[in-house]
Parts: sequence; structure tokens; C-alpha cells
Amino acid sequence: MNKWFARDPDQDPEAIRDGFMDQKRGLHLFFRRMNVKMQARFVDLIDHDILPIAFIHGNPHLENYAITENGAAMVDFDRSRHGPYAYDISRLLASVMVWNRKSNLSAKLVDSFFHGYTDGIRKAIDSGEQSIDLRDSVLEDWRKRLDKDKCRNKWAGRLEKFRTDPKDPKLQALLASYCENRGEPQLLTDYELSETACVPGTFGKKHYLFNLIPNKNSSDEPVLIDIKEVYDEPDNRWYSNPFHHHGQRMTAAGELYAPGWELRPGWASYNGDQYWGRQISASKAKLKKSLVKPEQKQVCYAIGLQLGRAHGLSVENLNADALFVHFKENFSAYFKASRIMAKELMDSYQSYIDKLSRRHSPISKAS
Repeated sequence: MNKWFARDPDQDPEAIRDGFMDQKRGLHLFFRRMNVKMQARFVDLIDHDILPIAFIHGNPHLENYAITENGAAMVDFDRSRHGPYAYDISRLLASVMVWNRKSNLSAKLVDSFFHGYTDGIRKAIDSGEQSIDLRDSVLEDWRKRLDKDKCRNKWAGRLEKFRTDPKDPKLQALLASYCENRGEPQLLTDYELSETACVPGTFGKKHYLFNLIPNKNSSDEPVLIDIKEVYDEPDNRWYSNPFHHHGQRMTAAGELYAPGWELRPGWASYNGDQYWGRQISASKAKLKKSLVKPEQKQVCYAIGLQLGRAHGLSVENLNADALFVHFKENFSAYFKASRIMAKELMDSYQSYIDKLSRRHSPISKAS
């Protein structure tokens, strides 16, 4: 087992082990947990002294690709920061490999991403402010699965299961801070705070939910606000946060990569802690199942388009034309690095599962 992605199940709580044991999503969940280690491994594989720096997504993978009524986009900008643009490329390609459980990709999938990325850089070259229509990339059968009632019921269930006291001073202060930074004080006067909840995220970060009901004589729809804890990873030689507030960092990344996709993005502070917030969409779905090859091609192209455009707009000490040349000259090296990391990740995951399986085998129990 390689040293880079080794993980001891004895050091993990039961909930994490159960997640990794899931036959459908366990491997990709293991991959998602390895972002920081992948950054370190990437430094070992690619000479970072020659890599242009951009405002990177930081964690592009297939389960961060989501759809709402505003279109489909690579979202969730918790790990966004200034860093080597190529990391986004290798992280995404490794995600597709892990998704398919193969440490390689077909030429058609690689070409789809490559052409999407170069088309994205061309958008940045043609017009620095040119937007991107996120509705064009929505898979038709995926669009049909958008269900407002299902989405509402999911969030209603979370409000019920993790209910808290709306009069909690911390929650009141968080909501007030978010509204102030949004420049929307009317949310506190035109709506009544009816329910609150504290919901644990996939990796332990807390989400604070605020259900706002419009005052009487208003025809407005209720508004559900999600204010979440942020990741506060320390800066290092290659990765840094250019903002004073992590919520501002995430909001700026959203505006760069998926303009207009998120509803009411903003930030909040409480007792020195930083948070990011947004309004929950009436309909939202993420990729949670296998895609047939034509769908994977479409998704790879669409994500490449997003990443290429955002990198081209944000690259430091270069223009988008120079980034275009750099990418074409070095893409094969980034692809090779993604293959190496995907193979190492899958080998480490199998070692992890084997150790758990031996622990739960009848022979182990008897001994």
C-alpha cells in the first residue's frame, strides 16, 4: 500500500467506516476525504515552480456537480483559493476515474474535457466579462428528475429532525450578520423566523437552517437560508486565501465559476468564527448515480468549460492566451498525474476495505 493515501480504519469513527463500506459511493467518498493529501501528492508529481497560479475551485469532483432551475454547474466552493491551476484539472480527472473505478479514461472522455477546457479559455480570451449559460449543459433525463416537492420535503425533514430554538442568541446574530453583509435588512422585517435547525454536513461542518415565512398580506414565497461553517485551511507555499473572510472567498468563487447559479450568496460572522450562507433552491439535485458514456462526455465538457473560463479570467502574471498555450503543452503531464493518483487512491481504498472485512470475518471474531 502506498504511503500517500494510507488510512487506518481503527482511527476512524464508525460513521465514516460505514460510509466507506457503501458499495456504490464508498470509493468516491474515500476519494473526497483525500483532497489535502492529493494536493501534497500533486506537488510530488508535478514541478510547481512552473505552474501558473489562478483562483482555483480547489475541489472539483463529480459529486460537486449540481443542477437547479438555474442550470447545471460545478459548485461547492469550500476549498477555493489561490493555487496552481493544474490541480483542478488533475483532481477532476481523477474523480471521473474513481467514479468509473478505472485508473484511466477513454480517449473520448479525455477529448471532451480537453475541448471543454480550451473552449472555456477562449471565452476568457474573447471577453473578460463574458458569462456562461449553465442551462445548456443540463442532461435531459437529469432535468426531469428535478422535483420541487421532493426537495422541499427533504429540507422540511431536516428542519424537523435537527430542530433548534429560533430564539437562540447565536442563531439570531448569525442571521442578522448574514442579512447585513447581503445588504438585505428587509429579510428581518418582511419575514418571520419560524423554524431553525442545526444539521451536520457530510464531513462534520454544521449547517444552520433558517425558515423565513413572509409577513401577512405578502404574496412572497417562504425563504430557507443555510448558513454553514467554513473550512479554514492554513496557507502554504502553493495554496493561499486572498480574502479576509472565508465566506467572501466562497462567494467570489461562486461568482467566478457559476455566475448567477447560487441564490443569495453571502457570509456571516459570530464570535470570531466565519460562515458562508445562501438561500436553498426550490429544486436541486446532485450526481449520485452512474452516467452512461454519452452523459459522461457531456458532463466532462461542461465542467472543462467552467474550469477553463474561470482559470483564464483569474490567472496571475499571465493572460488567458498564455494559459491556453501552457495548458496544451502540459495537459498530458496533468493527465498522467491524475492516473497515478487515481490508481494509488483505489489501491489504498481496497486495503482499507480488506482490513475492515478481515476484522468482521467469522475467523477474526473467533480468534
